[in-house]
Amino acid sequence: MLTIRKKPFNYFDNFDVLFDNIFNESLRSTANTSYHYQENESEILIEMALPGLNKKNIKLSYIDGLLNIKHASEENNKSRWSKDFNETIKIIKDIDENKISAKFENGIMYINIPKKTKVINEKNILIK
Repeated sequence: MLTIRKKPFNYFDNFDVLFDNIFNESLRSTANTSYHYQENESEILIEMALPGLNKKNIKLSYIDGLLNIKHASEENNKSRWSKDFNETIKIIKDIDENKISAKFENGIMYINIPKKTKVINEKNILIK
């Protein structure tokens, strides 16, 4: 909610209101799509709500630590309900990029990113 100051030229009386307006979520751009990011020992799970979109218009790619989700509406279906977007999520973990999988059900994209398993080989060293 945007807060309007009673004395617009006196910034120091309502300094906290100024910061409330700057960091207010409702004033930011709504171009970004929201997603839920969850991580455990073996995988990273991402759920992204994409209501009303067709999965054939969604492109998912991974390159150099960046997961890119892109949607481009069809030319004949440029309604105000289907927006184009390009979301990039930085993945900083050591993952197995060849095993990334995704499914799209009921307007929700589920992305499964398996982590590489670390094999610890202990080697006993003979002391001479």
